[in-house]
Amino acid sequence: MYERNLSIEGAEVTYEDGVIRAKTGVNLRTFGDQITLLVQKADEETTSVHIQSKPAIPTTIVDYGKNIKNVKTITTYLKPHI
Repeated sequence: MYERNLSIEGAEVTYEDGVIRAKTGVNLRTFGDQITLLVQKADEETTSVHIQSKPAIPTTIVDYGKNIKNVKTITTYLKPHI
């Protein structure tokens, strides 16, 4: 499965079976983000990871690329471990 030592600076991280959720706090650029990783075993040698990042406030119209940056940062972290 996955290790439960994922740390996201300034975030509250929770785990369920196959789901990792993180919430980031308010700062000068954002009112916080909700990050979700869905981890599923595709076959004996492959694991699928779906990464979603969205503003904590649903009515946010512009996030200035913050959530795509979150996804890219997590993807960059995971690539060497694949």
